[in-house]
Amino acid sequence: MKKFIHFLGFAILSLSMTIFLTSCPGPDDPTNPWWPGQNPDDPSTPENPIDPSNPSSDPTEFSGNIDANTTWPDRGLPVDYVVSGRLTVTGNALLTIEPGVTIMFDGNDGYMDVEENAGISMVGTPDKPIVFTGPTNNPNNGSWNYIRVQSTRNDNRLEHVQFIRGGSDDYWDEHAVVRITGKVHMNNCLIDGGLRCGLYVSGSFYSFSNNTITNVVKYPVWIHSHAALYSMGADNTYVANGRNVLNVNASYYDAEDHTTLKRMSIPYFFPNGYDINGAFKYTIEPGVTMLFGSNQKLDMEQQVTFIADGTIDAPITIRGYEDEPGYWAGMNYRSNKAQSVMNYVNISGGGYEDSWTNNHNIFLYNDSRLTMTNCVISNSQYYGIALDHIAVMERITHSNNTFLNCQGGNVWIEDGGEYNGVTYESGQILPQLP
Repeated sequence: MKKFIHFLGFAILSLSMTIFLTSCPGPDDPTNPWWPGQNPDDPSTPENPIDPSNPSSDPTEFSGNIDANTTWPDRGLPVDYVVSGRLTVTGNALLTIEPGVTIMFDGNDGYMDVEENAGISMVGTPDKPIVFTGPTNNPNNGSWNYIRVQSTRNDNRLEHVQFIRGGSDDYWDEHAVVRITGKVHMNNCLIDGGLRCGLYVSGSFYSFSNNTITNVVKYPVWIHSHAALYSMGADNTYVANGRNVLNVNASYYDAEDHTTLKRMSIPYFFPNGYDINGAFKYTIEPGVTMLFGSNQKLDMEQQVTFIADGTIDAPITIRGYEDEPGYWAGMNYRSNKAQSVMNYVNISGGGYEDSWTNNHNIFLYNDSRLTMTNCVISNSQYYGIALDHIAVMERITHSNNTFLNCQGGNVWIEDGGEYNGVTYESGQILPQLP
């Protein structure tokens, strides 16, 4: 009898241990709260270890200020982090976001602001981009607001970052999904959607290449500084935007160095005109298109050496935003630099009113110097070229230029006189440059 009782006790104990052991997760079981090497008695074990393989884990929520260096690792979740309302990176803090991270703003008032002395490092990879998006239940443009970088730190980097359905504030044209008022490296990024603009820049770029901006209601880029305009690379893609042009809302440019307006994949648009002034060389690359706002003009001042040297396959185009006669005021040309060139330039649609400063595609002032060849002057509401004085032709070299559909006449002389043995009358209209 005693032997039976002992046997029964041992059997019960063995069965209990078996049940216990089989019910407990092993060290390789992902449900095990203590992973290999994580022992509750080990002081190095985190109090709340995050399991990136557990899809049931909740995203981490942030709002308010980040005032110390902070890193957001990839947690392996559909949404790794949620920004509630405003998030400001302040002081000298650097916020580092690692590849593969997805950040969701919880409403259309959500935004991230990197202040003047702070920094942002968001470096994804082609396979693991960093993604900013709005609430999952709002698939529309404007589901969140914007990201702004105010600092000029060299470690400000946006690489392989996707900004999806942002730009909620649609009151001002310059309101955009990404706003750069400082200076950043921005490469291989995607801006997809925006109620106004995709990118607003009043600062500049250390680098700006291989970015795509698409599905923006108005402009893909709103440029509010010359530093931004001339620091942008030419290898970016802009497609399916409301007005697929680079909006240059900086109307006066004064420089001391050689500057080149690069050929982009879409036109430049100068809604308030453009005044180029300074003792420097200004070059427009072959294939560039410059569009101007209603009644606006392009002013080329005296000290500028103007080089617009297009080719037969890649002419330079200068016209109004709407390609129609009289849409814009034309070009006022004052450069007195003998090296200035216009070659294979198509300029059209000027002459918005019948006044001596606005009645032309090109107005050549008295002291102008220019070599003008292979150009097409067309569709002026009044005159193709206006001459301040017939004497200006002593400093103009020209050949093989074509006039088309200039409604008031091809060449108009404001002040007449004698040139090359011929007397010309004030107000006289000519079929060609003399």
